[in-house]
Amino acid sequence: MSKFVWVDFKESLEEKMPCLLLSGLIFELIILIIMIVFEFNKESSTDLFYLFSIIILMLSTIYFAWHSIVKENAFELIAFIVMSSILNFHGIYQAITDLEITFLHWLSIATFSFVQLFYYFAFYFVYNRFGWRAVNEMNTTNLKLIKAYKLYETFMSTLKLDFLLYFMTIAMFIYYVLIDWSSFNIIGVSIGVGIFISLVNMSIIGYCSVKGEKGILMIIYLIILPFGEVLKIFMLIQVALSPGRDIDDFIFIEAVVIAVIDFIICFIMMVIGILLKIHFNIGLKHMMRKNIDSLQKPIISK
Repeated sequence: MSKFVWVDFKESLEEKMPCLLLSGLIFELIILIIMIVFEFNKESSTDLFYLFSIIILMLSTIYFAWHSIVKENAFELIAFIVMSSILNFHGIYQAITDLEITFLHWLSIATFSFVQLFYYFAFYFVYNRFGWRAVNEMNTTNLKLIKAYKLYETFMSTLKLDFLLYFMTIAMFIYYVLIDWSSFNIIGVSIGVGIFISLVNMSIIGYCSVKGEKGILMIIYLIILPFGEVLKIFMLIQVALSPGRDIDDFIFIEAVVIAVIDFIICFIMMVIGILLKIHFNIGLKHMMRKNIDSLQKPIISK
């Protein structure tokens, strides 16, 4: 009897999880906006960069929340967890290191910590439930097609996540060059923009290779992918060893954390890219075009 009770409880919990996750996200964003308005509103260059980082993280988290929770896409869920982790780490660090810790600071620390822990807890239930929706919408029992579709969605999700992470790394580099390394302004900004253009082109190659199932493009992408990581590491080393003034500790710590996560994402994309190439030309592209409306339809519209 207890087994059936647990199964009923688990199913009930899985059904409520999307609503609970969205409620948690809305609540933490409200607290974060209140903190920005009343506490993180200083006019120093460091605080302005904090504000820029928070806005990017908030928009990214909302974007992945829409695609993972509202559209019940299990493959975007990991990206949501990663971006919300960075966002809440950002908010907790800001609150702890502020000059004067008030009740609002303690409220934000408790909120960000609890909500993020809840995200981790909810991931298991939500991933299991969401993963079946996409498979059912494919209208196929071909296991190879199902596996290829899962690989495709995971790759696209990590590709978007990689873009957001290296965008923030480059933003940190350009910020440091402009604010703290005056003798390197023009050259540094040029290097940052050049690296950004190179990484964007690399992402486009990855996107086109998977979208069009182009084997040669995928091979090119897998070859140049490690060089992209070298460029990101180069920027961090330049900041760490530069003759300019010391960069704010948190900004550099945040950049290192993002770089580590991005390195893991890079490795994941290489593995998935290899597996995807093996599954090219088995009918996935045709199947997705056939079922594109049902696969992309938000679950709330059903």
